[in-house]
Amino acid sequence: MIYLEQFAFKSPKLLIFYLGGNTEKSHIEMHDVVFVIAKTDVEAAGKIRQAWYGTEKSLHVDSWFVAEEVDGFNIKISKNRKSSQTHLYFVNLGYYKNGIFGENHFMTLVVAGSKIEAIEKANKKCYQDLEMLHSDNVYDLDDCIRIDEVDHSFIELEYRGLPKKPIMPINGYHKLRPHPSNFELSDKNL
Repeated sequence: MIYLEQFAFKSPKLLIFYLGGNTEKSHIEMHDVVFVIAKTDVEAAGKIRQAWYGTEKSLHVDSWFVAEEVDGFNIKISKNRKSSQTHLYFVNLGYYKNGIFGENHFMTLVVAGSKIEAIEKANKKCYQDLEMLHSDNVYDLDDCIRIDEVDHSFIELEYRGLPKKPIMPINGYHKLRPHPSNFELSDKNL
């Protein structure tokens, strides 16, 4: 069995997980995206388990990444909310392909001043050959689902210039490690 890789950062990071699994009544695998602030894989796994609405046994991570830089902006985690003209958006674009049953999704992070601008930027990032592109969900990290405040921390954007590198998600079926019994996160565990 392949488990979510172990990691430990010096400071908390914004992590984005694409989860899969079943519910009590589902016929096929369901998916959801969760946003987590964590320093370690153990801390992230606990938050993922709390956010998952399906069965514990079926829960797994299909894709994930550390969101450190988007569109030339560094993503910082802060304990204080700061006013800003630009915001971090998670955009989920649904699309269909001729001859293929079901809906596909293109998900991306963008920095923009509004939801309309975020959708436009996401559309530009998306593949050119997609048909019937439509916006399924736009998550404004400031007000759509209050992702600007994740786990009692705030997202701060710091412009650094041209983007350094594209986000490279870690894809594949990864189970969460068994929950450590009586685990209490402290400095000695890091």
